[in-house]
Amino acid sequence: MRRSIGFIIVLLLLNSSGMRATTPTFALPRLTQVPVADPAPDSALAQTAAHPRLWLTPAEVIRLRSLAVPSNPIYAEGLEPLVASAVADMDEGRVPDEDCGQRAYTEYPTEAYAELFAFMALIHPDADARTDYAGRARTLLMHIMDAAAQGPATMRDYACPGDESGPIYYPPFRDPAFFTEDSDRPRWHGEAFALTVDWIYPVLSAADKATIRTVFTRWGQEIIDAG
Repeated sequence: MRRSIGFIIVLLLLNSSGMRATTPTFALPRLTQVPVADPAPDSALAQTAAHPRLWLTPAEVIRLRSLAVPSNPIYAEGLEPLVASAVADMDEGRVPDEDCGQRAYTEYPTEAYAELFAFMALIHPDADARTDYAGRARTLLMHIMDAAAQGPATMRDYACPGDESGPIYYPPFRDPAFFTEDSDRPRWHGEAFALTVDWIYPVLSAADKATIRTVFTRWGQEIIDAG
């Protein structure tokens, strides 16, 4: 999954599909809180009532969940195989280990995988699977946020794993221009950060949210300054 384009197309197809669900016999369940070191003090149920807000609404989640069935070829032959491939990439260590965290192309963009898993945490019909996907999305998101929260690096002293004889870079996700106007990462996958946060909001701890807020605020200021 080199970019999130495939996922976005599938999402749009699901939204625009001529299939319409019958009246659902279920309500939107809350996402199960995944174990975290510093659990959020706010109610997960209350947060689920407010999220998702970006691209999707709670009502749209119900409709999409009713379309996530084997009889829907868009789901069964499109989204499901994509997700299975993404799970394998994470389980086999390609994500996030083979993402060097730089501004340009990477075969395994961590944030795009997080976005896909966050989407599945909303629309998968099985509650246990939703919990698993939410945990995966949080793990990948916070892998980036915890690195970026250390602030912009001042030296290029990092060699990508497996390519120690290659170019020397800034440490992962700490290039001073990582999220500015000439960076490929936000141009190709930038929506993934905000969408992932919104879509798994109930499972993010208070500490997670504080870290994310710090990174997003800095990135925003760097965009303003660079522009």
